[in-house]
Amino acid sequence: IIAHGMATTREALETTIALERQSMSLYARMARIFAADPKVRDFWFGMARDEARHVGALDLVTTVLELEDSLEKPCPLSLEDATIVRLRSMLERFHREASPDLKLERALEMSVEVEET
Repeated sequence: IIAHGMATTREALETTIALERQSMSLYARMARIFAADPKVRDFWFGMARDEARHVGALDLVTTVLELEDSLEKPCPLSLEDATIVRLRSMLERFHREASPDLKLERALEMSVEVEET
């Protein structure tokens, strides 16, 4: 993350991809936690797969912009934006909270909060 100045498009995309990967990892972890119930496990795996699709789409955008020599241009998105900072912090907290004794209701609350951010 850039401390001062405007981020490049590359940095903004890298940050966004990292957040999507963290979400994917959280949902994959939920699939493992709730593996005893196939329907619940499949739900969480589907959520992880959706995040993987987002990563793929952002990788494609990165490739296209790289071919257009646009990745080093300034990006209007601030990497210190409150939403980005909040989501990063939330994902770190939720990863710590996602233990084998996690209740399904809490896991669902966590996912709603991530998806609404």
